[in-house]
Amino acid sequence: MSDKVPKAVEAKLEGTSCKYALIVFLDAKDAFIDFTCPNHADFLTELRDWKRKVWPSLMRSQVRLFIKEPGAIKELHINE
Repeated sequence: MSDKVPKAVEAKLEGTSCKYALIVFLDAKDAFIDFTCPNHADFLTELRDWKRKVWPSLMRSQVRLFIKEPGAIKELHINE
């Protein structure tokens, strides 16, 4: 997997004022913001719930996950 953030992910985040966000990059072409949060604690709570409810349905897809936090966009790797 590439360490570079895809342009579709960067474009999806342009103009957003959210501090924290989970971005799903699906099938190497479509990016969408799954959820946003105003602070880190809320983000971690939402991410825990998202992993339990949504992640199982995406595990078989070609998907990359990204986290937007203040000053950075990082790829998220979920080990299951």
